[in-house]
Order: sequence, then C-alpha cells, then structure tokens
Amino acid sequence: MRTFNYVKAPYFFEAPLHGIYSGVSEEGHIVICPFTERMVIPTEHIISEEEDGSVKHSITGKDGLVRTVHGALHLDPDELRNLIGYLEEALNQFEESK
Repeated sequence: MRTFNYVKAPYFFEAPLHGIYSGVSEEGHIVICPFTERMVIPTEHIISEEEDGSVKHSITGKDGLVRTVHGALHLDPDELRNLIGYLEEALNQFEESK
C-alpha cells in the first residue's frame, strides 16, 4: 500500500475547460493543451452624445474569440489510456449520482 499526499503548486488555479488542442510531439508523446474561450476585449470604446441627445458607442478591436491556452500535458500512449480510463470512471460516477 502506498499513500500519496497532494500539494498545490504556487501557480495552481482553477479555470473552466472549454476545449483542448492536441497533437503528437516529435518525441512521440500525445500533447494535450487545455484552453478557455472568451470574447475579445475591445482596444477602444468611445461614448459620445449626439446633437439630438442620443448616445453613440464606437467600439474597436479584433473580431472573433480568444482562446487562452493554460499549459501542455505530454503523455505517452499508456498514460493517455490511463487518463481515458480515469475520465470514463469519473463520468460514470457523475451519471450514476444523478
């Protein structure tokens, strides 16, 4: 029997997971990069009052969404199989708890 004690790294944080980007490295590892998505933050927002009293908004910035990649997990095929099994077990536990 072995006991494992977990410690949070100084850079530990929680974030929603909106997706992953993945591929295979030159070393033959499966690389999984989790990301979150958000709207683009405007570079400029001008609010002006027109002569007729109406308010005009002028917003400039990039179009689309921003995907923030939070890191990269490098797994060999056996580690990936273990991760898949662990996730399937967690999903089953979640579905059974409903």
